[in-house]
Amino acid sequence: MATTAKTVQKTAEKTKHDTVCPFCSLLCDDVTVKTTDEGVTPVKLNCPNASREYTRARPDFLAPSVRSAGGDLETAKPKDAIRAAYDLIKAAKSPYFGGLGTDLDALRVIHELGSHRGAVVDHMGAQSTLANVGVMQTLGWYTTTLSEIRNRADLVLIVGADCKSRYARFVERVLEPSAALSTAARKRRRVAYLGPRKNAPSSKKFRIENIYCDSDEIVTLLSVLRAHVLGKALANEVPQSAKLAALGESLGQAEYASIVWSTSDFTAPQARLCIESISKMIADLNTTTRAAGLSLGGDDGGMSAMQVSSWRSGYPLRVSYAGGVPSYDPQNNRLDRLLEAGQVDCLVWIDAFGRATPPTPPAGMPFIFLGHPQLARRIKADVVIPVGLPGIHHKARLVRTDSVVTMPLDRLLPSKLPSVKSIIDDIIAMLQGEEA
Repeated sequence: MATTAKTVQKTAEKTKHDTVCPFCSLLCDDVTVKTTDEGVTPVKLNCPNASREYTRARPDFLAPSVRSAGGDLETAKPKDAIRAAYDLIKAAKSPYFGGLGTDLDALRVIHELGSHRGAVVDHMGAQSTLANVGVMQTLGWYTTTLSEIRNRADLVLIVGADCKSRYARFVERVLEPSAALSTAARKRRRVAYLGPRKNAPSSKKFRIENIYCDSDEIVTLLSVLRAHVLGKALANEVPQSAKLAALGESLGQAEYASIVWSTSDFTAPQARLCIESISKMIADLNTTTRAAGLSLGGDDGGMSAMQVSSWRSGYPLRVSYAGGVPSYDPQNNRLDRLLEAGQVDCLVWIDAFGRATPPTPPAGMPFIFLGHPQLARRIKADVVIPVGLPGIHHKARLVRTDSVVTMPLDRLLPSKLPSVKSIIDDIIAMLQGEEA
């Protein structure tokens, strides 16, 4: 695969204000960036995650590649690469559309193509998301939004969430606003953190009450905290019991407490137990005061994928269209299980953000990769099509972490890289053309 030079008219440096950052599900909409022919540079942005990802957002065009009859990857024209992808998808009886690191409009047409071809459709971050879904389905829960926390919460407990790197601006944007609908709540706001020291947030405006513990200890400390919220005496002392008792009392006295977590920051086997403890504790608090929860997550198009799956199929992620109607089975539709059982015959992996390494399919299985140019350089698939970044190389829409707002993203860089939607649209048009 080779980099193909494209003639792009030189432009002077431009400053753009109030742009939306696509690199985490907070979708901060107040970012100032400078753009040149070389790329995008954020201005005074206190977010390690975004600063790192903007350096990877360049206008370079990388030509697609297709595996030849001899087995070598050879540079191809975009239309020929799309035709090759179409041929593989059309020939497949049980395709799998995974990754799904893309924008809302692309996800809509992916589901359209998936339903047409009887595919399983799933996002790479679904395992974490489905832990939340499982608790919501079995227990129910009280949840809130970023705006509600910003404007009304007088006590916020952050459990384990990485507010130092991944969600670095959560404190700045949500907990430290210069103004809020409830001035009194903002002024008396207290913030506590329970989790690993490496993820702990910091603030220059208020003191954060920290209860440090390892990730695998969170579930135990949450159980102790809930006991204190309920006013139950503990038979034995546990580590940091005094701090947990004080926090439990504060939660009970708050007028509007909010508990914030990120499922991907929990130890995987304990994630659901942590979320259950949080949800039960919030329900306990709501018998005497007001409390709600908020899960931070859904990066790389994950929240958009969840919402589109619900709209299109009526179910959360990990949906199969193999039977002609949507089938939701989060265990049996897992990619690892399907591969082990030999129930996938074509893997289509889509990741415009390019931050996760795709799985390696079994030898001989057709493999199509649509993704970030830097990752595309390293992928050995039957068809490799580098694509543009949503909100960088093309306009897009993404759903925010609290799932109540769909944010429009503008194009920042001139680029010849196609969008995922345009590629899937072309494949659908080819299928419809043959059926006409």
